[in-house]
Amino acid sequence: VHDRERDPAHFLDVGDDDKINELYTLDLLPATRGDFEKGLRLKGIEPNDQGYLPYAIIDGYQQVVKDFAYWRASKVGAKKAKTKADREWFAQEMKMREQIIIRDIGVWSHYVADGSQPQHLSDHYNGWDQYPDPMTYPPPGQPLEIRGIHAFFEGPFVRANITAAQVKAAMAPYTDCTCKIDQRVPVYLKTTLSLIRPLYQLVAKGGFRDATAEAKAFTAQRLAAGATAARDMIEDAWKASATASVGYPNINVADIESGKVILTRDSYGSD
Repeated sequence: VHDRERDPAHFLDVGDDDKINELYTLDLLPATRGDFEKGLRLKGIEPNDQGYLPYAIIDGYQQVVKDFAYWRASKVGAKKAKTKADREWFAQEMKMREQIIIRDIGVWSHYVADGSQPQHLSDHYNGWDQYPDPMTYPPPGQPLEIRGIHAFFEGPFVRANITAAQVKAAMAPYTDCTCKIDQRVPVYLKTTLSLIRPLYQLVAKGGFRDATAEAKAFTAQRLAAGATAARDMIEDAWKASATASVGYPNINVADIESGKVILTRDSYGSD
């Protein structure tokens, strides 16, 4: 159950026509994963075989927004709750929320990074020759592990040739897209998808076999794109948390931070 549910979160198979089984495009995805899967099932397609990477990224982002919101609220509660017992409770809550934030970003950022790997967005996730327009891949004379390029590209090649300092140096400055997350994610993933042919062209030229400067630069840029996207979305999540809601019934974080609402332990739900 664990693998079958989570493995498809790492990818989305998009065809050469930029469509997902002739149903959707990255620009026109259904609002929810449930609606996305319903459309696939009506065509007799098993959703888990198609992947759902955009939804994994959006869902993870929204969870981090909520995590930040609770941390912000608890920080105020630790200082300004009505009773000493409540203030102590919120102080412990804030520490717990810090651990939850680290954990949730750790899980979610893996999916964001997957969105920088062109093979995670394409039908050509480990080769091209079984499709129309075969290019020249897999090329003759390449070692077997490079002919099946996916694992080699994102694993051994990175470990042998790319450093964290190179990735950091290639990261772009923060960009506020002034858009919602369900608009930011498709733009990010479309850029990645556009690089599937250049990736295989590098393979065909022996770039990964010979660890050429061109192949190294391409790989560092892809890793930097994933790191940049994760950093930008975390920044966006922090900003969004300022007007998110916590507790039950819902309380706006802005009202807590302004002092309009004074928290008690029951503010998060009396149960």
